[in-house]
Amino acid sequence: MRILSSPINLVNRSIGSRRSSLLVAGTAIVVALLLAIPVFIARRSSAHGVNSANKKQQGCCAGQPAILRRMVGTYYTTENGFKSTLVLNNKGPNQIVATPILHSQNGQTFTASPVAVGGESSQEVDLNLLASIAGQQFRSGSFEFTYEGRILEMGGGLKIVDAGKSLIFDEQMLEPGMKFPSSRLEAVYAVPFEDSRVSVIFTNTTAQPVNVDGDAIFAGANGRHPVKGNLGPFETKIVSLPHGLVKKAQAGAVSLTHNGAAGALLAMIHLQDADRGYSESVNFTNPGGKTAERHGAGLRLGNVNNDPLKPVIAVRNIGDSATTVTAAVPYSKQNGSTGTIALPQVLLAPGEIKLLNTSNPQLKQNDFAAAGLEIKYTGAPGSVIASATSVSQSGNHVFALPMKDPQGGMSSTGGYPWFINGSSSTVVFIKNASDKEQTFRLDLIYQHGIWGSNLRKLAPHETYAFDIRQIRDAQVKGSRDDTLPLDVTKGHVYWTIFGSTEKALIGRAQTVDPVGGMASTYECQTCSCSAETSGFTTGYYSGKVEPIGEDYAEPGGTRNYRAMQQDYNCYGGGGSWFDVSTSVQWSTGNPSIATINSFGTVTAQNQPGTTSVMATWTAYNYQWNPNNEYCDTFSRTGDGISSFTTQCSVPTGETFTSTGWGDAFGIPTAAVWMQTLTPTATNFTGRTVYETDASIGTDGCHFTGSAFDPQTTCCDPNNPDTWLVASGNKWGPDLVGWLPEGVNYYREARLTRGLLLPCQFTYQQRMFINCGTLGIYSPYVTTTLVGVIDVTTVSSGRNINLVTKEWP
Repeated sequence: MRILSSPINLVNRSIGSRRSSLLVAGTAIVVALLLAIPVFIARRSSAHGVNSANKKQQGCCAGQPAILRRMVGTYYTTENGFKSTLVLNNKGPNQIVATPILHSQNGQTFTASPVAVGGESSQEVDLNLLASIAGQQFRSGSFEFTYEGRILEMGGGLKIVDAGKSLIFDEQMLEPGMKFPSSRLEAVYAVPFEDSRVSVIFTNTTAQPVNVDGDAIFAGANGRHPVKGNLGPFETKIVSLPHGLVKKAQAGAVSLTHNGAAGALLAMIHLQDADRGYSESVNFTNPGGKTAERHGAGLRLGNVNNDPLKPVIAVRNIGDSATTVTAAVPYSKQNGSTGTIALPQVLLAPGEIKLLNTSNPQLKQNDFAAAGLEIKYTGAPGSVIASATSVSQSGNHVFALPMKDPQGGMSSTGGYPWFINGSSSTVVFIKNASDKEQTFRLDLIYQHGIWGSNLRKLAPHETYAFDIRQIRDAQVKGSRDDTLPLDVTKGHVYWTIFGSTEKALIGRAQTVDPVGGMASTYECQTCSCSAETSGFTTGYYSGKVEPIGEDYAEPGGTRNYRAMQQDYNCYGGGGSWFDVSTSVQWSTGNPSIATINSFGTVTAQNQPGTTSVMATWTAYNYQWNPNNEYCDTFSRTGDGISSFTTQCSVPTGETFTSTGWGDAFGIPTAAVWMQTLTPTATNFTGRTVYETDASIGTDGCHFTGSAFDPQTTCCDPNNPDTWLVASGNKWGPDLVGWLPEGVNYYREARLTRGLLLPCQFTYQQRMFINCGTLGIYSPYVTTTLVGVIDVTTVSSGRNINLVTKEWP
């Protein structure tokens, strides 16, 4: 109906004008209509054909031919209640067949049946079962496996377990020559309990005889013990160190040399106190290194099951000159705070062994989230070796901490098996060994799925711990807003650095059973960048942009977008998609439809339509440089595209409520109507609606010779009535009915002429709603309006809704 900006003046004009309107509609708000052009934009559930992921680069090893490879281990045993298990870890995307091989202690060989291991998964092989098939002579010895594949595509680890006594020994396997490229092997160890027994185990990995020469020394005890022997092909020897010397020593060391080829000799040290449930494996180290530092990721502190832990750290100078050793424990607390605990310095003469002082009471606190260990020394790189273990007061809990030269590995990557069995879980530790902030990401791969973390920042020297059971049980959301299924119990974990820095991170996985009192470590890098992959790259593979939720909005509305990246590892396996939005340059194809800010928030503008949403960012690939034996990092542009639609939702109709009569507007003969746009779930607040005539109406009160024209239209097409939609999708008031002058006139005139009452006008009101502020409107409903004059009453109606009052 016609909107009255000044109802009283209009009523006054109506009395004196033969052509004045006698029917009314009113509102307290007048909004100018800019342009009436009906437009409808359909709601879209998704973008069509533009949310593409652009394929980029294959992995650096993906083009390598698969060749026969050999992974070797020092020792297994099935005797004295021990169970030996070989863990095969396939880091590539395709199934690999591995062949386990046992060598008896005297060098006999047994080749077992091949074992198929699915892509990016692990398989356990029961060496006790294989030994029983092979015969009595294979109850103990060395082991290996062969496979056809690319460098380190299949990893291997060994666990020797006596669950009843809480004893466990573990070992990581590598190809011959990778672990010990020189003919000298060095190890240092601590003796936390005087009843500990110490054995040195060494193995010939070749088919040629090897002569081994060496000895063991003992800190705090005068004396040496020879560790030597002639090893036949694949033969293994075990030397038990004198218990009298071990009992007097707080720490010890073993030095070995041999006359074989690179990697011909493997060696391990086993320590145990069976009565306490204490056991520990100590690795030998190849002399030399890239830096004068040793770093460990994941130093266990606090206590386990109320059994206090104490770090036990042994260092030895294997160089020719005195050196000063400085150690520190950088940590993060559960409350988010960080800090560093410095340990007292020690001075080491050539060949000397010492234990570091770890009595600082801060190390006994129980609120650590993660910690690392850093050892620095003066002198030549590689001239100091170290072993570190957290041992509980009872001896039942032992957490070994491998100490690495941070620049001595192949790359800042890792690929490990993970397990959740009974009370056990695998925890992945990743440490920043550099002085600058670094970024990394991690994937947990399981049967039929993959869970990925988004990019995570590591402060200088910080260690981060991923407890896989906690991630699963707490249903922690990953990079795709997904969670690990609650029934998954094993899989493969892959992590990698993100950025241009090379060899800044180290990592490992530790599987812990706090109830059974056992822990084992698995650490293995991938071929992310190696000499065998020269000419191939790994890293950035594809990128895309996607909306977080809906990809459309009303004008003025906002939606968030994210940029996602997928990397391929060097074996051609694709990782999970992860969010790179924090370092993205955003743009839209048509800013008049939608704009986007630096956080990926799109704002719908006043022009309906669809536009592209684009992102570019810096991604990285890695390629081996044989000149410096490092990965060269080169950047490339990551990119992705999606779409966004600015649209106008149109009401499906409206409901009506009469709120009284227009006395406050000076029109007591017109009812006041308030309308609610439907559906109410769609928010139309702030939009503008206006009315037009849908067709010519009828005026049943008019007669020939009437003082007034027939009232058959509601609206002035040159100045249409508008309302602003208020909260709750309500618009109004809309006054429908006759002016008092019209009621009085027709009551008297029709009765004087013998014409019947009641009489009424009827016509249709067509409603439009706007989209933005550009004057683009869409029709949404047509309503029948009625105004009735009777002898003593007046009535007002919208569709079938009719209200009546006595007047005057």
